[in-house]
Amino acid sequence: KEEEVEEETLVKKEDDAIKEEDIKEEVEEQAEQPLKFQRSKNGEAFIELSDKRRLTVSSFKGNPLIQIREYYEKNGEKLPGKKGISLNLEQFEKLKKFVATGEVEKEIEKLKK
Repeated sequence: KEEEVEEETLVKKEDDAIKEEDIKEEVEEQAEQPLKFQRSKNGEAFIELSDKRRLTVSSFKGNPLIQIREYYEKNGEKLPGKKGISLNLEQFEKLKKFVATGEVEKEIEKLKK
């Protein structure tokens, strides 16, 4: 039984490694493609982050907003869901600066260990 457990553990590790490699390949492919803004029906600029998430640049009461929101499909049309976050320009600038320092990546790497 001990050998079976060891074999199952090895198979699981191999499966996890394959999944991680697939994810890395997908991320690399996406990184190679230039990001281009598209326009929604109401003229807002957006980038598809995934099948169900978008980054949108919009305006509310004359103030620019950067939104990351989940979308769902209804009658062949993508519509914004309730889940998401909107950043005003001040918050977006703070986020940009923090990401630019590399601190976010450092924290991600710590989690991977």
